Amino acid sequence: MIDFTSWTFYFEIANLIILYLVFRKYLFKPVTNFMDKRTAKIEESLREAQEKLSEADEIKRSYEKELADIREKSRELIEQARQQAMKTHEEIVNEAKKQAELIISQAREQIERDRQKALDEMKDEIVDISIKIATKVINQQLDFVKDEVYIDKLLHEEGLELWPR
Repeated sequence: MIDFTSWTFYFEIANLIILYLVFRKYLFKPVTNFMDKRTAKIEESLREAQEKLSEADEIKRSYEKELADIREKSRELIEQARQQAMKTHEEIVNEAKKQAELIISQAREQIERDRQKALDEMKDEIVDISIKIATKVINQQLDFVKDEVYIDKLLHEEGLELWPR
């Protein structure tokens, strides 16, 4: 039990109050100040972390937007390249057709020239052979049957045959 009449009780109370005041001044206040500073530091760190998170989200959104823009631009570039390739393909095909038509036209012209040249040469040969035959016939003065046999002989000598009769 507690005895209120003894001085020890009052000394204990005084000691307790002094101890409380000493602890308060040297222990509670520094610990409270330390805890307040630590709390403020943690709150500042959380605020900075939240700001950094907000900045990171903003940067992420901007990168995603840029990435979407880049993808769209790349699609556009690919489509432009595809269209240019098709255009170039058509130009090459058209140019090849023109070249082929030119070559065919030139070949036909060359064939026609060669054919005309061959006909001209054949006509010249026929004229030469006819002249030779006529000259020989005139020089021979033969009758009709002999002339025919003689003309066949001359044609045969020249490598020509009369068509079958």
